Amino acid sequence: MSISMMKTLLSINFALSAGASTAVMALDQIVEEDHEYEVESMKNLIKSQSKVVSTDHIFNFEDKEFHGREELDKYIVEHGLIEEYMTSSNLSYIIKDHQNNILDKDKIYGTDFDDFELAYRDAFGNALTSRSKALNSYTNKGLIRQKYSYDYQGWYDSPAEAKDNFVYSGGLEKSLYYQVDQRYYNLFNSTDQEELKSTFLDGYNFKASNFTKKDKLYGDNQKIERQVYNNYRDTWTKFEKTPSTAGIEDNLNYKDYIEYSSGNTVKLYGPNGVIFNLNGKENWGGVEIPEIYNSDYNARYFLNRWNYGAYKTKVPLKEGSKKVRRCRIVYYLSFYTGKENEKWNYLQIYLDRNHLDKNNNYIEIDFNKLWGSDNYGSIINLYSRKLKELEELDEKNKNQYLISTYSGLDYNISTAKDIPTQDVQAMYATWFPYFVKDELLNFNKIPYGEYNKYGVKRDQLYDINGRKGYEYSLSDGLEYYHNTIKPDLYKNYVGTDQHGNDLYRINNNFDATAEELENYMYLAGKQDIRLMYTFTGERNYSSIDGLALAPTQAEAQEKLFQIERSILSKKYFAYDVYGNYEVSGNNEDEAIRKLQQKVDLQAKYVHKDEVKSWNNRPISFENIISDGVYITYKTLINDEFVYFLNHHDAYNALTGEMNGQTVVTNKTVNVYLYSEKQGNGYVEHTYTNEFELEMLANKLLGYAH
Repeated sequence: MSISMMKTLLSINFALSAGASTAVMALDQIVEEDHEYEVESMKNLIKSQSKVVSTDHIFNFEDKEFHGREELDKYIVEHGLIEEYMTSSNLSYIIKDHQNNILDKDKIYGTDFDDFELAYRDAFGNALTSRSKALNSYTNKGLIRQKYSYDYQGWYDSPAEAKDNFVYSGGLEKSLYYQVDQRYYNLFNSTDQEELKSTFLDGYNFKASNFTKKDKLYGDNQKIERQVYNNYRDTWTKFEKTPSTAGIEDNLNYKDYIEYSSGNTVKLYGPNGVIFNLNGKENWGGVEIPEIYNSDYNARYFLNRWNYGAYKTKVPLKEGSKKVRRCRIVYYLSFYTGKENEKWNYLQIYLDRNHLDKNNNYIEIDFNKLWGSDNYGSIINLYSRKLKELEELDEKNKNQYLISTYSGLDYNISTAKDIPTQDVQAMYATWFPYFVKDELLNFNKIPYGEYNKYGVKRDQLYDINGRKGYEYSLSDGLEYYHNTIKPDLYKNYVGTDQHGNDLYRINNNFDATAEELENYMYLAGKQDIRLMYTFTGERNYSSIDGLALAPTQAEAQEKLFQIERSILSKKYFAYDVYGNYEVSGNNEDEAIRKLQQKVDLQAKYVHKDEVKSWNNRPISFENIISDGVYITYKTLINDEFVYFLNHHDAYNALTGEMNGQTVVTNKTVNVYLYSEKQGNGYVEHTYTNEFELEMLANKLLGYAH
């Protein structure tokens, strides 16, 4: 092949290759244009056959869009934007901003036990970290006095007084005593029993119920309010009522305490030429129907053609010198907004005179081209008493029980279930203190020791070894004794005493009479019960200071021997700072040591950071902040953690509903419905904006899934 021919062939190939490439590019462009045309055509078809079915609230937060408040709330929860924070600080002591319930972060102390130390209450009510200093405030040698006695019963300031008042009566007896803080209380002596009960704490006894998570509960006001508040929150705040416990009214629910209304301002719009006539007043292009309280009516209702009646009419017009009549269809409906003493409202929709058909055809308005929106402003009234109990009251007296009003809520409330969880939680926090004071712990006309309708009664409470505390109930212990223990003791018959009284064995060292079994003050739990001997000749003798008692028979006999021979005894009596006799000893140091042992030194664990904040200055023991375990909520505000009393206030701060900030913006959009025919049925699709419309068109054309 010649060189020239080869060049010719190569040139042809190059030409063919270039032409093919250009053709492919042109074909791609045609396909792309066809695709755009198809999508645009499908979009126009969807638009023409769509109708507004509802409105949607779009929230913008952190540059993201959320369809509705619930979607926004879900995002906040999933990303941990509001965190629970456990603190030992009593929240009521550290509120810095009461309007927004912001806590003082410098006073929020942790809960790690290694960061705590004991603080003691001295005799003057101050908190001290030194136990010895606190004890010394209660005791000193100036509080010690010498006393004299010949019989260990009557003690006097001088030997002469002791001799003058000595009357001999003797004989050994034994009985059982509770030993509590170096004091002795006879189990069968009513005087001792009353003395011991006077040291117990007045508190409350709860039956097992929904208030207690089905456990028994004892405590004072503070403990009860704290524990019941946490135990009962779920029962009160969930929509479905919890079954009540038999005989106890413990199925209270937020629905019992609220009344609500939803004012909906409906706005309707139409294309050019459409008139909305509301109660005789014409509005071109749109109309606002304010404050509808009837939940049957919303934007969707007013945009539904089939809720309207229609009639045909002719409108007189002047065209030039001619007078003509043009045809018009008028769509109409009547509605009642729910306002008190309001008459029915009338809405008409029709075309204006400039858009009537000149050929005298009746033109139907395309309702698919109308749109509208709902703008809710709901109100909730929260009462301290059940609404059912307030039915007989007039408005003035009923309002005495109104404790909070929540207004301007941007959601519809058809039923109580529509109220968001965070708002129900906020209502619980408001309602609960009123309930505790006015209902739960109100015993007006209810005798001491009887349960009220909430399964609570007043009771005397104590701890192990009869000390102060809330571990055990006096009434529950006595009930258990009389119903369970006493019948078994009566089975332990062992004979009679020298007076002919039947005896029943309580333990290996002591047999009790039937009268003693009936008068036995039983204390539940671990108690220090001691067998003590007395040389006074009286059974169940009261000697709270223990001076007329002996732990063994031999020691009792020795004291009895001394009494019979009129041997003078000397003791050192210790008094507290208030002048009350407490204990005695054989010398001053022993008396002080015993007095210090006797002092019920009140102490509590305090966070070390709080102790540092005192700067060695006196602080009241009652004002200690880190006194328990509490839950607070923190969230980032302006790149800094801010702590709040409850979740509701933290949420308001995060979303900008505090102090008028703008963090969350929202807008109302229409939700459009397009029905696609498939076989004998229809498949429904919804969209709210141009992007969603584009995606729907591509999906229906098979370009997307």
